[in-house]
Amino acid sequence: MIAKVESRLEKISQDLISFREKEVLQLICAGHTVKEIASILYISQHTVISHKKNMIQKLQAKNCVHLVVMGIKNGIVSL
Repeated sequence: MIAKVESRLEKISQDLISFREKEVLQLICAGHTVKEIASILYISQHTVISHKKNMIQKLQAKNCVHLVVMGIKNGIVSL
């Protein structure tokens, strides 16, 4: 029963996050800075920051570190 609930929560979390947000989160997990992520994805630093803020809000994370933990825990990104 618990596994089913966790599976549903994982699916919901994955659906909340856009493809671009997943790319940003994967690069955050890889240790890249905002400036590096912006350069890699050909977007502005402001856009990277916006994606981070949106993901923090969507996943109800407390900060960027918690965002990474939530992303890994929910199967959004892998190491």
